[in-house]
Amino acid sequence: MRFTKSRWLAATSAAVFALAGFAAQAATPRYGGTLHVKLRASSVSLDPREWAPGSLSSAAGEKLASLVYDRLVTLDDHSKFQPGLATEWSHDATGRNWQFKLRSGVRFSDGSLLTPSDAVVSLQIALGKGFEVVVVENGVAIRAAHPAPDLLEQLASGRNFVFRPLPDGTLLGTGPFFVAESIPAAPSEANPSAIKPARIKFQANEGAWSGRPFVDFVEVALGEPALRQLLDLQVGKADIAEIAPDLVRKGRQEGLRIWNSAPQTLVALRFDDALDAPASDQLREALWLALDRDTMANVLLQREAQPADSLLPQWLSGYAFLFESAMN
Repeated sequence: MRFTKSRWLAATSAAVFALAGFAAQAATPRYGGTLHVKLRASSVSLDPREWAPGSLSSAAGEKLASLVYDRLVTLDDHSKFQPGLATEWSHDATGRNWQFKLRSGVRFSDGSLLTPSDAVVSLQIALGKGFEVVVVENGVAIRAAHPAPDLLEQLASGRNFVFRPLPDGTLLGTGPFFVAESIPAAPSEANPSAIKPARIKFQANEGAWSGRPFVDFVEVALGEPALRQLLDLQVGKADIAEIAPDLVRKGRQEGLRIWNSAPQTLVALRFDDALDAPASDQLREALWLALDRDTMANVLLQREAQPADSLLPQWLSGYAFLFESAMN
């Protein structure tokens, strides 16, 4: 069945960033200071238990949560698993029974020691049904109802952070930062009709097992308009900002350094099979042939997108090359 398919980089979920002052900062670095970050998301939850899988808000929350929490294992730039809170791991021949040895001497941001029980509580919530997480000597064991050959990949991504919930609802982490201040969005005192964006201030965790962060603070402003973010970069009020695809060219013209990830937002047209007209294969094919994907990617999204004909990319599906993207 042919659907109308387009795969665009929509500059959401922290896909496109601009950096200000990169030339000046290339000089000898100085320890300390504050990194000012602007994000387009209006609100972010740092509680992994609240994240909806696959949502844009959870993607933004995961990036910020990595400042505060750690995982058992991590992935390096070459997609190889590296020790995190776990220094060793093993599994049986079935792939259902795994054991992880926890790193000793790791402390939460309040100075208390990380225990295997902390890992059990948080990972049991994250992994959910089908997994049983229990305390074993010097670590934790994870027992899966079915073979789980991809368990390391799961533990290195998503909401599989290790944390300790406090009675007041606060979550403690072992990461390089902790939340020093969180200010929700509120009406501006100078202009009641305007809304002051929410802000989160992260402070360096002096006792982090992975080492003391380079900067003292990271201040994140949420829900900033796209043009305001670009202006703040130009005048030095922001060091890193998430910008829209249609502003990328302008940002480069202003001398900003632009970084973008691989496309991660799929834009597609879904037909309702319950209706007679949309169910027509001829109508679907007509729309599929009429789409000018190259123009959408190059003009509407300023070449910050990749037009595609298949629902899944070539590297994942293996059959995307069978489809043509030329407009008819």
